[in-house]
Amino acid sequence: MASVIDFFIEKLPTKELFFVRTPIKDKYYEATFWTRREGHWSAEKHYTKESTPREYVGMFLRHRQEGWGDGADHWAIFLRDGIEIEVEYDYDGKRAWYEVETK
Repeated sequence: MASVIDFFIEKLPTKELFFVRTPIKDKYYEATFWTRREGHWSAEKHYTKESTPREYVGMFLRHRQEGWGDGADHWAIFLRDGIEIEVEYDYDGKRAWYEVETK
């Protein structure tokens, strides 16, 4: 059972960061999931709390898709420390990217 303190902590304003849904080639990113959106498609903006964990994934190279329609799987391919890594998009579409300087 949540305490009264936990209830009020959840209600405190938190700093949010703006995220993009589609990474841009040759830019560097951290991966996370958005927690709030505003607006309507196609002008939606996506945000997450500053405290939401982010993982440095490197420089965006390309997108990969297997399958079609609702059954398709999608990955973003990044270059980190000379190694290509794949980050899978989630089914709910909440994967988001935060642009950063190279590390």
